Order: sequence, then structure tokens, then C-alpha cells
Amino acid sequence: MDILPKPTASAAVRPAPNEGMMESRAVLKANEECKFRRVGFHAMELYLPPHMVKQSDMECFHDSPGKYTTGLGQEAIVFCADNEDAISMSLTAVHRLMERTGVGWNRIGRLEVGTESLVDRSKGIKTLLVSLFERHGNCNIEGADSYTACYGGTAAVLNSVAWCQSEAWDGRFALVVAVDVADLDEYHTFLNGARATAYSATRPWRSLSL
Repeated sequence: MDILPKPTASAAVRPAPNEGMMESRAVLKANEECKFRRVGFHAMELYLPPHMVKQSDMECFHDSPGKYTTGLGQEAIVFCADNEDAISMSLTAVHRLMERTGVGWNRIGRLEVGTESLVDRSKGIKTLLVSLFERHGNCNIEGADSYTACYGGTAAVLNSVAWCQSEAWDGRFALVVAVDVADLDEYHTFLNGARATAYSATRPWRSLSL
């Protein structure tokens, strides 16, 4: 009967995983844990300027019946005058949200703005919004402006949710501001408009209040 050779010591000992592999596994595990940290919106505030044009009137002006109301599902567009801009609308939306919800000004830990309507390209809108919080003694707020077309507001929301899910979260609320002033050419007037929206997000998950 043939006798198989016994495995040598080198063959019987399983090699230890290297440090890089162990670190990668730790990162993957942390990422999986973050996915189960549920984050929800606490409240939302919408500010619309007072000037409005009905899209049915726009259809008459362009001699295009049904193009905007039926084709695009639009009812009206709102726009601001020369006494408002992206900064003033953002200040109004944030102030109203904080006052209505009663959330303490010092309970905001992150402030992110999504926009493509910067007024002063030497600094972000966030640098002006923090003045509201500084008056109440909150001078420690993370965040930045996500300056990009169309995707800016979405990016600000995703960044803030990721912050709430991460180890960097300090237990405070994230505040997201999406603001834009669209001023397009005469062929795209139906896409013009202006508005500012402020959301507060936190974990654990909470239902949205309007």
C-alpha cells in the first residue's frame, strides 16, 4: 500500500494575511456598517420669490398651446427681481427653517450649499450663511458649496447624508441648501425661475415635516 508523504511544516502552516489585506477588510466592514446607519430628513423649507408667470400665458405668448402645461406639466414659473439673489433667498430659507422647527442654532454641524448661481465667485454662499449661526455662538460648522449645473443640490444632499453615516458625524444636524436663479435665453424662457430650498437631515431616521 502506498503511503502518502506527510505535509511539511511549510505546507501545513497557513500564511498570515498581510497588513494591507487586513486594512482593506476593515475598510469594507466599516463601509458596510455605514450603509445601515439610516439617515432621514427632519424638515424642509421652500422659499419662492413673489413674481410669477403662468405657463398658460407663456403658451399664448409663444403661440404654443399645451407645450408647457400639457407637454412639460408646468403650471407657472417664479422669478426674483433685482432686490433678490441666490444669497438672500438662501438666508431667508435657512432662517425660516430654523425658526419654524425650533432646532437650536448650535445643533447644526454641517452646512452644504448646492447651486450654479454664485454671486461672488471669490467665496461660496456658505460663508455668508454661517453669519446666521455665528450670532448664536455656533462657529464650528463643516461644509462647502457644490457648484455645478443641475447636480449641485443632489450632490449637497448626498454629501450631507454620507457625513451623517460616517465616523465624522458629531451627533448634530446637517443642513442642505439648494438654490438657483435660472436666466436663460429667449428660446428657453420656460426653463427660467428661482427658488431656495433648505433641508435638515440627521440620524436616526426621522420622517419629513413640511
